[in-house]
Amino acid sequence: MELVNYDLNIPDAEPKVRVYDNYVVLNAAAVALLKVGSGDYVQIRASRNERINGKPLLYIGRTGNIFGYVVRRRMNTMRINSRKLARSLQVSLDGCGCYLVSRDDTQIVDNEVTYNIFFRNYDKKDTD
Repeated sequence: MELVNYDLNIPDAEPKVRVYDNYVVLNAAAVALLKVGSGDYVQIRASRNERINGKPLLYIGRTGNIFGYVVRRRMNTMRINSRKLARSLQVSLDGCGCYLVSRDDTQIVDNEVTYNIFFRNYDKKDTD
């Protein structure tokens, strides 16, 4: 039998969204996946029908639509400076923290690919 390290964190090579109180950050892997640059727009969409724990599934993608949120480069990450978006994501997900952007769960809306933001908060520790 071979044993490997058991780690509940998301590896740095995986696309992640980190939700803070007043802004949202996309790591370098998420920036590459979404193909966004500084000044581009991203949009977060909610599933109308599918829900987990009573909350809709969320999808993030690049958009040419100015109704999205503009991203600004901050080192090798991108930042969305929107308190309203950050607070809304806290309610729709599981509070402030780190969330995986799933490469495999995609939806195409208006010829734009969106990726599922996995609902599990990887920063929260079980307190049992």
